[in-house]
Amino acid sequence: MVRQKYAAPLPLDGLSFRIAILSPGSLDDILHMTLEVRSLEESDLDYEAISYCWSQGIGDTIEDTWDFEVKCDEVTIKVPRNLGRALRRLRYRDRQRRLWMDSICINQQNVEEKNCQVARMGRIFATATRVVVWLGEQDENTASAYGTIRLLNKAASILAKQDEAVIWRRLLTKQVSEVAGLWPVTRNEIQVMADLLQRAWFERAWVYQESVLAREIVVKTGSFEIPGSSIVSMAECGRQYGMSYIGSKNAFALDRTYAMFLPLKGRPDFGCNFWQDLFWALRARRGSKTSDPRDIIYSLLGVAAGGMLSAFVPNYDRSWQQLYIFVAKKIIEETHNLDILGELTAVPTDCICAPKALPSWVPDWRVALDEAAKFSIISNIEGGPKPRIFYSTGLSAVSLNVGGDQFSSELRLHGIHVDVVESIQPSGCWTKWKEFHQFLTETIYWPTQEPMPLARLKMLNFDEWHWNPNNPDYVPKGVVECVKDYGKYLRGGKEEKKEADLAIMSELTRSRRKVILTSRGFFGVAPQTANVGDNLYLLPGSEFPVLLRRYQKEKIGNEFIGECYIHGLMNGQGMKMACERDNPPNNFSADNDSGFSKFREGEMCLVTEEILIC
Repeated sequence: MVRQKYAAPLPLDGLSFRIAILSPGSLDDILHMTLEVRSLEESDLDYEAISYCWSQGIGDTIEDTWDFEVKCDEVTIKVPRNLGRALRRLRYRDRQRRLWMDSICINQQNVEEKNCQVARMGRIFATATRVVVWLGEQDENTASAYGTIRLLNKAASILAKQDEAVIWRRLLTKQVSEVAGLWPVTRNEIQVMADLLQRAWFERAWVYQESVLAREIVVKTGSFEIPGSSIVSMAECGRQYGMSYIGSKNAFALDRTYAMFLPLKGRPDFGCNFWQDLFWALRARRGSKTSDPRDIIYSLLGVAAGGMLSAFVPNYDRSWQQLYIFVAKKIIEETHNLDILGELTAVPTDCICAPKALPSWVPDWRVALDEAAKFSIISNIEGGPKPRIFYSTGLSAVSLNVGGDQFSSELRLHGIHVDVVESIQPSGCWTKWKEFHQFLTETIYWPTQEPMPLARLKMLNFDEWHWNPNNPDYVPKGVVECVKDYGKYLRGGKEEKKEADLAIMSELTRSRRKVILTSRGFFGVAPQTANVGDNLYLLPGSEFPVLLRRYQKEKIGNEFIGECYIHGLMNGQGMKMACERDNPPNNFSADNDSGFSKFREGEMCLVTEEILIC
């Protein structure tokens, strides 16, 4: 064991790291500590790691003034103010405390050391005997918030021993805490607890890795503290049985808290593929706060590596754009699919960058997305696998042209050109959309051989389930409640159908989508950014068909517009056409003037071509 001054560089052996030994003292005494260098391979390591944010509270900026003075090896250094507050609360009165915290134990001015240490932070937190989550100083509501968490945690332990049927019957008239035989929780108490779970710490990029890899967690706010396992138990109870007065925003905070304190070792889906795990983690944590956009990715390397050495070493000499391109390309190469494209369809909730800062196929992990605008509607707050709903290209793997510059903005792959967008739902409503109404005069929707009214309703509900013509009472399994009964919809009059259409339009507007018609007679739902003339492709490895837009003459290649739902192409039908060179059905009607019945013998012979996306 070698004593070092703070300014001395660490050996770049991938194992050495510093531990801070905090001297005892009272709350207001000056902080004194010494640093020692240890190895992660030592068997007798005994230290706690501090997970904190450089600001505190709800809505605080991520930056904090480094004006808190600490005596470190008799040298006065300055640390973030919020860390100084934490150290004062964590200091023992009568004995030393061995701690690790990034701003002191890593020389932030030494890029080589920073690159090396950041790559090992996952292991540092996984090796610590305990992780202390510091949410900031207490306020007048902290005691109430911690009391509510303890109450609901106690309720969870009581309900775990009771019969499920009895619990659900009692929940019809009582709150979950009352069902457990405890006192009810008020609306104000729930809000106070939710406010605590929305402090700045929960939005910071680095804390996800620091918490999910921990052996044990204690959550501290001022002088109050509670085990992280108690918060997980409380959140599980709320997720399973519901929680009165929670509201959608607070429910999201509860789900996020659960995901952040649920140990990674309890999630069997992690640990098989570094790049797959990194993608899952990025989906869950995109939009997290950090002063350096590269840290959105670097903060998750330890998660993807399961607390061990990551597949690549951080490099702060590389631009954030280069990093995002490199990671997107590696995720596609190593997972053999194009699921990452689903992160591009949704509209950013808070655009923080100039347009075209990245190639059109590379997600901007700096911004959070509106989950409602994704075609794959399954949330991923827990950072796990995203089950597929559709298989537009069957089980095929991505056909990628590998090689060349790994930081190139170009993505070269193979795909199948299916069609061209010929008409798009106008803004506002579709009552005046003549092409669409002409198209609906067809008796049969040729790609699925379904009655046109049924196909239309299924298309608007993203319902690709096989239709059995012998079952006239078929009910589409859609998401729009008032039109889920197909039989009722058909039997209704004009007013009933108009009401249902308005509900569908409202849902599409809310999710930033619109209906499209193609030149070959497909219809579907696409992102609002779709335009007439966009090309419809099937890309092996993708769950959905996609829209690409050719750049103007001065620039070669295509722009990625987004994923789309195309009725009749969601379960490998297009891939079958490409393989078998199928022709359109013989009974397809082409004797009207809709403008979309343009099929001729052999027109649907789909072929694979090389595609360049920039």
